[in-house]
Amino acid sequence: MSQKYFKPKTLEIVDELCPMDDTFFRLLADDLDFCEEVIQVILDMPDLKIVKTEPQKVLHNFNGRSVTVDVLCKNVNGELFNIEIQKDDNDDHVRRVRYNAANMDTAMSRKGTEFWELKDIYVIYISRFDVFFLDKTMYHIDKVIRETGDVIEDGIHMVFVNAKINDGTKVAELMEIFKSSSVPKNEKFPKVCRAVRNYKVGKGRDTMCTLVENYAKEYAEEVAKEATKKNTLEIAKALISAGASDEMIKKATGYDQAELDKLRSEAE
Repeated sequence: MSQKYFKPKTLEIVDELCPMDDTFFRLLADDLDFCEEVIQVILDMPDLKIVKTEPQKVLHNFNGRSVTVDVLCKNVNGELFNIEIQKDDNDDHVRRVRYNAANMDTAMSRKGTEFWELKDIYVIYISRFDVFFLDKTMYHIDKVIRETGDVIEDGIHMVFVNAKINDGTKVAELMEIFKSSSVPKNEKFPKVCRAVRNYKVGKGRDTMCTLVENYAKEYAEEVAKEATKKNTLEIAKALISAGASDEMIKKATGYDQAELDKLRSEAE
């Protein structure tokens, strides 16, 4: 149990967090055993060995949009596994998974790599909602030859999992842990339960409390900054309407001439 003093609200927030919350998952994603067991269960690969995890891994795309994945894992064979957590249904989720996979290929492949050398890539997309509305906990996306029904293996594996539908499978049972704020006890998932318990009631609780308070502070600072910007903008607009000189407006708001010229043109 925590020996440090944390605000009652912080402790309340920590108690209410579940593994699907961004703040909590960032900590869990740093736990190799946690990631390994999640991947083993979802992909039905009980012998899989993960050797590296990188939470919030940035995949740089120098000619386009870079992407930050929730966690990027690697196994002993160099195959890549991306676990994504999505709470809000406000995106094209299939195309997002496609983009993540493409960036994993480009970012993690060395110059001169032959195509046959490309490692298999797995994207596991865990959402609160059923992306396809087909009442399954898990969906495997395959590339199929339309004329014959044969599946083409190109090394890209996309798996969608959701915490909304409980279809009685082992994966659905795992999702019950993901969407719950309770301290889990399930012998089928010892590594996952141990990691969650550590941050809920064990030695890791202080770490999670500190992270929550830091996020709260950053959010408050950002809100204050946005409020200041809005107030400054309103002051500038009022002074322009009143016919104030450029020097007076710049002195009152801190705007430079280019910003002021833009405001004046918008006011016309």
